[in-house]
Amino acid sequence: MIFEAVANIPSTAHILGGATIGRDSKSGVIDKNHRVYGYQNMLVCDGSAVPANPGVNPSLTITAMTEHAMSKIPVRGQVL
Repeated sequence: MIFEAVANIPSTAHILGGATIGRDSKSGVIDKNHRVYGYQNMLVCDGSAVPANPGVNPSLTITAMTEHAMSKIPVRGQVL
């Protein structure tokens, strides 16, 4: 917490990142719609998809990113 007070660098107890969003499998683990490269029907919709520390509780960021990912899944029988 000293970095937060002295250097204005946010810190959090939440472990974030790990499943990087990238343009392809060489630059990330998931695409902009949270689909895992190289796997069919597999999405990452948790804190590991958050690209950086927001400096506050990340629950709303995770929720918003997950809602975006879910909006890209077509309704059964519907073609997007």
